[in-house]
Amino acid sequence: MSLRTARAAFLVIATVVALFAAAGQAQARSWVIQGDTVIGGYLVKKDGTLQGALERFGPPSRKLRDRASGWNGCDVTWRRLGLRIYFYNLGGRDPCVPQYGYFRNALMIGKRWRTANGLQVGDPMRSILRHHPAAERLATGAWWALVTRAFPYGDGGTYAGLAAKVNRGSVSAFSIYFQAGGE
Repeated sequence: MSLRTARAAFLVIATVVALFAAAGQAQARSWVIQGDTVIGGYLVKKDGTLQGALERFGPPSRKLRDRASGWNGCDVTWRRLGLRIYFYNLGGRDPCVPQYGYFRNALMIGKRWRTANGLQVGDPMRSILRHHPAAERLATGAWWALVTRAFPYGDGGTYAGLAAKVNRGSVSAFSIYFQAGGE
């Protein structure tokens, strides 16, 4: 192989590697929240583990085992993404260990986050019903239920699977709640 052919082959390989790396970074930069099932490409209900979140969002800026919950919770933050997810495990395993932490709830802040229906952090409160016509204001006053679910256990009732927080007349955060398991 000549030097010229080797250089050409190297350039082709380097270009392919760069394209795959760029595609992976673009995938990690999804800011779309789809109902209460997907956060920026992370499949809450399909995967729901800390391992899946780490694969999707990369290393967190903070991971803290929750002493107040009897050590069965793990609070994980990706500050650069404006994302905080709480994982739990009811089977006695450490929820901060990737394969044992199960999704319970998440908080998304920052103007990049938006719902699949187009509601974005920073939008005025009046846009909530335009983007989510079935949304209902919760008793707390600051939160709106965008997706309402029935509790699958206990005496029934409903909960906000996806909610939007309003602060000073604008959407300031989104929250997803789903208990993925953990026994």
